[in-house]
Amino acid sequence: MANNKTLGYTLIALIAATTGYLAYQKTDTASAVFVIFATAWILYRFTDYSKIWDFIGYFINPPMLAITALLAGTTYLILKGQTINISIKYGLGTALLATALAMLLYKYWNIGEPH
Repeated sequence: MANNKTLGYTLIALIAATTGYLAYQKTDTASAVFVIFATAWILYRFTDYSKIWDFIGYFINPPMLAITALLAGTTYLILKGQTINISIKYGLGTALLATALAMLLYKYWNIGEPH
């Protein structure tokens, strides 16, 4: 009998493969592979309570929020039918905006630091 983690990882793989297939129908193979990786990486952050809190903590961690925004933004544009080149270009813009947001939040809402 499989435990809950195995079922969770199987569900993540199923969702990632499904989104990759949807991307493959609209664009090319490279885009589909990117979507599979990005979807699995983002959904993996929701497999445990501690990982969920770490994911929320990305909002005050500019590099990690930039990576997440790059993956999410690029995946969104690929699923809308754009090629991987255009999607990565606009995904980098999304990552830049997310980094600016994280820096702003880190400056004015620094949790755990004495003032």
